[in-house]
Amino acid sequence: MALKYIYKSKDEVPPDHAAHYVERDGSWHLDVEGVVPKASLDEALNQNAGLVQERDSLHSRLSTIQIDQAVVNAATKRGLRPTAVADITARGRSAFQLVDGAPVVMDADGKTPRKGKDGKAALGVDEWLESQVAEAPHLFAENSGSGAAGNPAGIARPVNNPFSKEHWNLTEQMKLQKADPALAASLKAGI
Repeated sequence: MALKYIYKSKDEVPPDHAAHYVERDGSWHLDVEGVVPKASLDEALNQNAGLVQERDSLHSRLSTIQIDQAVVNAATKRGLRPTAVADITARGRSAFQLVDGAPVVMDADGKTPRKGKDGKAALGVDEWLESQVAEAPHLFAENSGSGAAGNPAGIARPVNNPFSKEHWNLTEQMKLQKADPALAASLKAGI
C-alpha cells in the first residue's frame, strides 16, 4: 500500500503508519524531508511556465528592437527616406535573427547563417543593405551631389521619352506621371 502524504484527521491515518505522521495546520502530514504537497508543486510549475513565457516574449521584443535599430542606423547612413523606415524594418525583421547579440541573415531553414561575399563570415547588416539598395532603390534618396538638383521624386529620369512612338512604355508613363507630373506633361507634349 502506498503512503498518502496528507490526511485531514488523525482517524484517517492507518494505525500501523500513525508513527510516521505529524500534525501541521490542522491536518496530518507524512513526516519526511524534502516533500511538498502536489498543489504547491503545481503552483510553482505554473508560475515557472509563466515566467518562461514572459522571458521569451521579452527576448523576442528585445531582438526586434536590436534588429530594427541596426537596420535603421545603417540604412540612414545610406540615405534612407524618412517615409521608408517601416518598410526597411519589416524587411530586416524577415531577414535577420540575433546570433550572440548581433543581427545575422539566416538561410530559409532559419538556423543556418547566410554567408557574406567572402564566403566565411555571416552576412551582416551593411552587406545586406547593399542588396536592399539594389532591390528597393525607392527606399533611399538619391545622392544629388554638390549643387546638383537631384531627383526628389526618387525615380530614374527616362532616357527615352516613354510617350514617343518608338519608345512607347505605358508603365514608365504611369510612373512618371505619378512622380513628376510636370515632366510627364512636357514629354507628352513633345511627342
